[in-house]
Amino acid sequence: LLWGQPPQKWDQLKKFVSSDAFLQKLQKLSFQQAVTKDMFNKLSERLDNPEFDEEHIKTVCVPVVPLAIWCRAIGVYLSRTKFHELAEIRPVAGAGAACPSPKRHYVAPTQPQQPAHMIFEPDIELMSHEELRHVRDLTISRPNVGTITFHGETDVTGLDFARIVRLEVGEVLVYPDK
Repeated sequence: LLWGQPPQKWDQLKKFVSSDAFLQKLQKLSFQQAVTKDMFNKLSERLDNPEFDEEHIKTVCVPVVPLAIWCRAIGVYLSRTKFHELAEIRPVAGAGAACPSPKRHYVAPTQPQQPAHMIFEPDIELMSHEELRHVRDLTISRPNVGTITFHGETDVTGLDFARIVRLEVGEVLVYPDK
């Protein structure tokens, strides 16, 4: 993204990342000046993809995880500074506790918003508006990470679960911005 079109095939990408030229470019990068609005939008789009998840990346290629975390950290920093008027980027697990995201005006949707990487039981996407007001024993889970259950009856209308529940390895946060 930052140096033109990156290699698209895995073998090419591994070669590109392990080259001395990549490390030199990375060390000299002044991302605050180098990243344009278009680059930030592309970065934000990629970081928002459920496949770009540090826990998922660990299952594909462990050595790339620090680079993925670095990319997310750059995205979070830029979303809070230079591009604060654009998309907010979800911090790396644990980072939200250390530096909470700035308060933003938020209008809740009428349908609950489900993060793509979480599983809801019962499936709230199949429920009517009235059923959403009385969800019994709501369980949210993330494969290979963990589960949280809201015992009893919960009104989930208008809740944005991507903002209020974070399930990461070693961390379960509910209402992390509070």
